[in-house]
Amino acid sequence: MGGIRPSGLHVNKPVVFGTVALIVTFVLVYKLLWSSTSVASFSAFNFGFSGSDNSGSGKNGDQGKGSNMNNRAIIVGQLDPPPELTEETKASLKLESKEVEVDLRGKKIKIHQEKVIPAKGDPTLDILLLHGASFSSANWIEIGTVYHLANWGYRAVAIDLPGKGKSPDSIDKDLYGDFVTTFINTIGMKNVVIIAPSASGNYALPYLFINPAKSTERAAGFVPIAPVGTSLYTSKFKESQLPTLILYGAKDTRGAITLNDLIGLPNHKIAHLDDAGHACYLDKPDNFHKVLYHWLKELKE
Repeated sequence: MGGIRPSGLHVNKPVVFGTVALIVTFVLVYKLLWSSTSVASFSAFNFGFSGSDNSGSGKNGDQGKGSNMNNRAIIVGQLDPPPELTEETKASLKLESKEVEVDLRGKKIKIHQEKVIPAKGDPTLDILLLHGASFSSANWIEIGTVYHLANWGYRAVAIDLPGKGKSPDSIDKDLYGDFVTTFINTIGMKNVVIIAPSASGNYALPYLFINPAKSTERAAGFVPIAPVGTSLYTSKFKESQLPTLILYGAKDTRGAITLNDLIGLPNHKIAHLDDAGHACYLDKPDNFHKVLYHWLKELKE
């Protein structure tokens, strides 16, 4: 009777070992899934939609609910390549470089323009390509965007913004939106889609969204690429039904910030380019052209 008495606690070793194994397995799987999640997918999760979900339908104004953000994301890897741009095809497309004089509130300003039109038929859309602060219209020629657009049946017009590149005359910042209006009217652009990277947001955003209810009269579509100035228009975005392709590089921290503003536009789709920075269209031109081709094709239809 003087020995150690049992405590009365019975330990079922198989159950304990099984539980521990289950917990370890769960932790390992969780870490594996987390490590395979890209920055863009994480951003998508935070903004209330799944970056890999291509099913279901959304409702305007419900960005906070993942089920209502379905069909917003364009998965680049699932897209077919655009029509091939051969050297023969490129040679058949005429590149016209010229200086255009624009009368902006009584002031004559000279704007350098690069234009390519389809070899056959009338263009179905006019695409206006703007540029960032450190770039120019030459970049759209270098990566072939103007030729691709013409090959797809569109008129491509890339310009050097006032005071940049080969456009010698600068203008006041409060005239940026008016400049876009005047330029489009001067050269007679119709069914315009505006591609606006980075600093050119200062031009495109006031033109489109000073009066957001009329944005669809001013343009057929909008492709913002991490543009500046989005925070100034967040209250207006919800009033616009302008078809919009939000495009950004997965390595661009500014892209995630502007995305948070631009998803306020009800009629939007989103695409991010992997392994691309702020000028994602220059980093990954093939994927940029692939996304642009399919979005414009859907817009035209």
